[in-house]
Amino acid sequence: MNTSNNDPRDERLSDPAYERLSAGDPAATAEPDVAVIKAKVDSATAGVLAGAPEVVTEAAVVDLAAQRARRRPARWLQIAAAAVGVVAVGGGAFVAGQHSSNAPISAEVPSALIGPSRADAVAPGSASAGQAGAGSFSMGAQDGVGESKMAAGATDMVGSSFGRTVFTSSGLSDATGSGQTWGYDPASVFSAETAARLAEALGVSGDPTPNYGSWHVGSLDWTSAALDLSSDGTTSFYYSDPAYTPWAENSSAAPATPEAATAALTDVMTALGIDPAGFTITVDAAQDPHSTTVSAAPVQGGGGWTGMWSATVTADGLYSLNGSLAPLVDLGIYDVVSPQTAVERLGDARFGASQDFSAYNGTDIGVARGMTDVMPIPDDPAAIPTLPGVPAPGSSFAWPVSNVTITAATLGASTYYQPDGSVALLPTYTLTGSDGSAWTVIALADAHLDFAAS
Repeated sequence: MNTSNNDPRDERLSDPAYERLSAGDPAATAEPDVAVIKAKVDSATAGVLAGAPEVVTEAAVVDLAAQRARRRPARWLQIAAAAVGVVAVGGGAFVAGQHSSNAPISAEVPSALIGPSRADAVAPGSASAGQAGAGSFSMGAQDGVGESKMAAGATDMVGSSFGRTVFTSSGLSDATGSGQTWGYDPASVFSAETAARLAEALGVSGDPTPNYGSWHVGSLDWTSAALDLSSDGTTSFYYSDPAYTPWAENSSAAPATPEAATAALTDVMTALGIDPAGFTITVDAAQDPHSTTVSAAPVQGGGGWTGMWSATVTADGLYSLNGSLAPLVDLGIYDVVSPQTAVERLGDARFGASQDFSAYNGTDIGVARGMTDVMPIPDDPAAIPTLPGVPAPGSSFAWPVSNVTITAATLGASTYYQPDGSVALLPTYTLTGSDGSAWTVIALADAHLDFAAS
């Protein structure tokens, strides 16, 4: 099962072609705008680094030339890299088995599936997971998780990703149920005609032409408005117009108003016959000085388009847009396990424990527990660092174990990529701990899962 972001077309580019592409890059000699880069990184890592101004500060972002001379990453980038490692390391079986890039989509849930106060709730159970919290994650807010509760457990939540976690449950039902499943149908929309309609909606000139497995419209070197319609499992597309590049050196671009950015996104969706009413439109709160980012997440599955859409808009126009066009096909109703069994799966190596970091977006999340004991790299390049000591003979060795009690379960849906490239939208539990942490695990019963798949 491939969850890589690598585009196989890149491997087929010859060196001369790559050189021509590089030569045509209008930003090849541009120096990055440090303020904009900081804003983008702050936005991208908000769900992990929010509430840590002592780490991500203006003083920590230094001149690019000076950094090149010093040949070491800025301190704030190292912290960001560590945060990314939370998702990238550990829980291998779960990473290979699931990739969730869309917002959880509400599904019909029998009342027996959810209910901490049910009279027939089973006794608390327990499960454990090594390197918990290191799998994939679902985007989107989680219902029932209050801001103060998130903040209270935030530091422990991040810290648990660097050790092992023991899961117990409290008040969860052991009643099984059922859930709706869908599959994406990319072949129904991957065509020159779809690419032409997309180009018309975006105002891109030219006829669709095959280009490394995609339908391409516009300039091949992307020096003017162009788009690609990709041959992947969700028929994703990408569009950009460099005339509105917000991050060029000495850019005078201004961000679009939230209303204008929303209109730029929904107008394209409407032109393609996609009803924006079926999506939740969100304007990114962490905007950079030159552009506004707006996204659209589906509010429910079944008979529609469910891929996440995202647009970057300046006051002058739409700079970039990406999304998915493949419609959903009803695959029927499947059995799902109980919330109690879902908790047990968090400690099952076949499933693993995957933290949903989106639940903490905008909350006070501190640096991971234990990281504060590590000596930071000195800001002075000439300073002699203090090295860690040698463990004492006979001493105990750190083996961090966190204890999380799951108190609520919400049945939603997430996307899962299959070995043949097809994509399914399957029932998925979001499990909320008493400390405010959130975890996801597939909800389908074992009988519907092929554990022998390669």
